[in-house]
Amino acid sequence: MTIGLFMKKEPADNNSNIRNLAEKKLRSRKAKADKNNLPELKKVLHELEVHQIELEMQIGELRTIQIALAEARQKYFDLYNLAPVSYLTISEKKVITEANLAAGKLLGGGKNQLKNKLITDFIVKEDQNIFLLQMKYLLETHKKQQFDLRMKKNKEIFWANMKCDIMRGQGDLVINVTINDISGRKKAEAALKESNNRFNSLIKELNDVVWTATLDGSHILDVSNAFEKFCGISAEKFKANPKLWIEMVHPDDRQIAEESDRELFENGRATAEYRIVRPDGSIVWILDRKSLIYDENGKAVQMGGVAKDITERKLAEEELHRKEEHHKDVIENIFKFIPEGVLVFTESLNLLKQNKAFDDIVHKYAPLLGYTEEELAEQITEQLRSKIVSGDAAEIRIMGKKPIQGMR
Repeated sequence: MTIGLFMKKEPADNNSNIRNLAEKKLRSRKAKADKNNLPELKKVLHELEVHQIELEMQIGELRTIQIALAEARQKYFDLYNLAPVSYLTISEKKVITEANLAAGKLLGGGKNQLKNKLITDFIVKEDQNIFLLQMKYLLETHKKQQFDLRMKKNKEIFWANMKCDIMRGQGDLVINVTINDISGRKKAEAALKESNNRFNSLIKELNDVVWTATLDGSHILDVSNAFEKFCGISAEKFKANPKLWIEMVHPDDRQIAEESDRELFENGRATAEYRIVRPDGSIVWILDRKSLIYDENGKAVQMGGVAKDITERKLAEEELHRKEEHHKDVIENIFKFIPEGVLVFTESLNLLKQNKAFDDIVHKYAPLLGYTEEELAEQITEQLRSKIVSGDAAEIRIMGKKPIQGMR
């Protein structure tokens, strides 16, 4: 037996009517819901509008930040690339990841050719351990390292001062390297060292004592090898007790030495002559010349000087003085006791002195010639002046009542 199910087919217009009714009913429900929830909907709408404005403002700020960031990146790029100092960025494995134009010029090949090369390729082999040791300290302490080493540009070797510091990139540790060519400075240092060596060699050969000390004199910084021979005590003993110097000064000359120290600080330099007494009791005359030593700003930072043994000169001067005194006594005795009259003139022909014999002659002949003693002495003096000026060695004549010839 067969059962059949038959459904009645609805007309198409009927389906359309059902949909229209359903949409109308939905609109009715929405209208009713909107009417019931109108305050809440307005509040939600206000929040949405405020949020939209906030988003627009944030988007504007982000765009401003992006522009400023792009400008800052460009400035950094320009500063980095156009800087006169050589900059490198290297990885922890010592590989060059970035280089500026100055670095490319310094190391050769241009900045792009430096990338992905080991920095040690540009360091002289004998100095690579210096770099590696400094990198070890840097990675252990994270403290900036600065050092000198020799680098190479192709086959040309130059001295460089290198500064290394750690910075973090995108999660990776990177090292910033600054390189300065200091070949000129190193040459100057080498020349200065050679000059100092020559100077020190010369000082060692001198018999003079050359010394430097702190400004207050409490510490002797350096003293030449001649000190022990000069003073009779070792340089080490003197360095241990700088006051030994003033203690060695002869008691009668100590004031001279102390005044010389005061003059040094008042005028910046001083010179004095005085005696020192050696430990064995022997006396040495010294010429002490000293001056303040200034830094590049003109500030006195040390003092130094040269002490010269002038004992032989002083002894010679004393002997000469003794002889001069002896000769003076002899001349005075001759001047005093010679029977002829003697007059002594200065270079300007002023009468300096006359001996007793001249006074006796004037006293004897003045009355005979009709002159006072002062008049006769003046006449003789004036005639002698004229003879000296003219170079005439002839005798002089004094006319009186009874002229006397032959008086000189």
